[in-house]
Amino acid sequence: MVESIFQLGGEAFISDDEKTIELEMNPKEPKLMGKLNKGLSILNTIDIHDLNGRFVKFSM
Repeated sequence: MVESIFQLGGEAFISDDEKTIELEMNPKEPKLMGKLNKGLSILNTIDIHDLNGRFVKFSM
C-alpha cells in the first residue's frame, strides 16, 4: 500500500502563505485512492506548516 502511494505523481503549488500538494489519482486502485483521499482530508484538518511557515494542504 505505501509503495503505491509513493509511486503517485503529483505537483506542488507554492504561494507566499500556502503550499498545496496535489497527488494524481490511480484509477487502477479505487479502494486505496478512497482511503488515501480520506487520510488527506484528515491531514488537512491538522495545522501543518512547512519550515518557511507556509500552511500545507493536500489534495487529489
